[in-house]
Amino acid sequence: MTASGGAARGYSVKFKLIFTLFNIVIVVSFVIIFFMPLAMLGWDYTREFWSRNWGLPLVFVGILAVLNSYFIINWKLFHLLEQEDWEGLKSHLEEKIYTGGSAAGQHLRILTNSYLVTNDVAKIRRLEDHLRVKKPELVRRHALIFGIPYLIEGTTVEAEAFFAEFADSATPDGRWHAWNLAFVMSLGDKRSEGCAVLIDLLDSMTGIKRDPVLYLLTLYRLQFCADQDEAAARAIDRGISAFREAISKASWERAVENAKNQVHVAILSRKIDDAADWFWTTVSVKNEG
Repeated sequence: MTASGGAARGYSVKFKLIFTLFNIVIVVSFVIIFFMPLAMLGWDYTREFWSRNWGLPLVFVGILAVLNSYFIINWKLFHLLEQEDWEGLKSHLEEKIYTGGSAAGQHLRILTNSYLVTNDVAKIRRLEDHLRVKKPELVRRHALIFGIPYLIEGTTVEAEAFFAEFADSATPDGRWHAWNLAFVMSLGDKRSEGCAVLIDLLDSMTGIKRDPVLYLLTLYRLQFCADQDEAAARAIDRGISAFREAISKASWERAVENAKNQVHVAILSRKIDDAADWFWTTVSVKNEG
């Protein structure tokens, strides 16, 4: 849960300072824009400029009012984040979602991160059940988050059904769900079916540089199929050659660093490290030899 805690703590910043600096920047920008003609072109031109652009102050006031309203409405949320009060944060957001009917994606992400930080993963399942009834489209939109409990639990009928529902090799999120599906299958008695999903997934990822982390994870899981599946062995050979040509070790490290900012990727940190060790040591050394 350490990686998830880091993701949630990324929200924790000095919001009062941000709020103050934001207002200062907006006001100073207004003053500069509105009074610049006076300093550069004199009073006559400035008076004409103001007469033609009298609505400009209203625009600035409107922008300031809208953005300040956002800060004020979410002030309690920001305060709880700043204090890292996870229990208070959970209670606050649960009231907004379960009682107030909030559908904000930001609230869902922060709440699920809070569950992970406090090792309260079961409540993510409860949240999913609630939204499937009230706002099912949000489950699909944030399915990577809602898949985390199933990924942690491993091989269950529910986990397989969940990932199968959202697996789609044509979309980035869907490819992650396909990998998750293959993973939970391989933990149970559906190893061959899981291998087939991995082969299809590998073949669908023609642009390796778009998601090298998922590509290498797929290669790594396929190695466990290769001893009994010729198609998997051939896919691994093709994949290793393609990956070596497309990705250097330096670009891999950058990709991993960026990808681990996503909670569903951070959960797989150990497996990502294992995949990297397998490729950059075992596979590379073998090919060099």
